[in-house]
Amino acid sequence: MVGLGLPWLAKKSKKVFNNLLKEMFLEDSRGFYEFHRMSKDNFVKLLNLVSPLIRKQDTKLRKAVSPAQRLSVTLRYLATGESRRSLEFQYKIRHNLISSIIPEVCDALFAVLRGTYLKLPTTSAEWQEVASGFSNVWQFPNCIGALDGKRFLLIKPDNTGAEYFDYKSHHSVIMLALVDASYKFLYIDVGAQGRARDAGVWDKCNLKKYIEDKKLQINLTTAITVIMPRKYVRKSDKQMDRTDLEAAFKTRDH
Repeated sequence: MVGLGLPWLAKKSKKVFNNLLKEMFLEDSRGFYEFHRMSKDNFVKLLNLVSPLIRKQDTKLRKAVSPAQRLSVTLRYLATGESRRSLEFQYKIRHNLISSIIPEVCDALFAVLRGTYLKLPTTSAEWQEVASGFSNVWQFPNCIGALDGKRFLLIKPDNTGAEYFDYKSHHSVIMLALVDASYKFLYIDVGAQGRARDAGVWDKCNLKKYIEDKKLQINLTTAITVIMPRKYVRKSDKQMDRTDLEAAFKTRDH
């Protein structure tokens, strides 16, 4: 490694994870939270879940990057968006290895958390609970979810022309998400091309198909579909008065 001009990569005792992070874990809970955007307890719980999926075997030449290091560098990247080069100097892990660690750990996180934290209601009782949340917290009766899209910028994929070119003159992919009254995700659909419009994204997502095929057990006697014009939902400059609210909450039978 010295011959490659990066002798600091061989100094295992100087790794951020072996020094600063361990110190924060033992003595500085606030610092640990600010670094990872996660408490120590949640970090340990998450580490126990993903370790079997991200642990690598040591070789005769070197020790593998530990699951804790892999999770730490991934959380740091997700929290800050720092470049791989910047993370390389912090963790003393080569940037090309970090580039492979991050998506691998993200896949593991999705695999172990999706069943608990990304669960679409499938019974009438569960949908009624969602509707009750909107009614109690936001005074939106008969609402079974808030749905919206978010564009994420990306480097233009090869040989795609203008497929991912959006109306803001960026290349992007779209995430369509459904959340409950507490901002908890119930459903996500990621991957629609940036140029697609809302109606096109909705038309191709599985959620629409689930609803049309009546696979979600939505009981319309307790959760009537609400037609909510966007202009009423997004009035930020003034309070909605009673006339606005009554005009917004128009229902229809299916």
